[in-house]
Amino acid sequence: MTTLSARVPALVLLAALAGCLETPPKAGPKPPPPVPSAATIDQRQRDLEYRIEQGVRSGHITRDEHQLLRNQADDVRREERRYMGDGQLSVDERRALGVRLDALARELDRQLRDADRR
Repeated sequence: MTTLSARVPALVLLAALAGCLETPPKAGPKPPPPVPSAATIDQRQRDLEYRIEQGVRSGHITRDEHQLLRNQADDVRREERRYMGDGQLSVDERRALGVRLDALARELDRQLRDADRR
């Protein structure tokens, strides 16, 4: 016959394992990404344009790549001005600009990493 003190470690182990075997909560739909503010969008545009120019100065971005990236950045600026026609940016407009800036950032990163040099 075993004593209670001899069974305590086994009981603790069983309790710990029981906690590990719980089913995880069901994952619901992902929440939408946060909507950037107008100030955040402006700051991201400035940051990306600065990084583009730094890439040209460092020789990591060719003239053709620079032109492509500048055109994309200018398109985002034009789109923002068009959205601001009513004096403000709606949530959907800010989200759309954020998506465009994400794409520009990915393209800039890709161009900075490729083997093309000026």
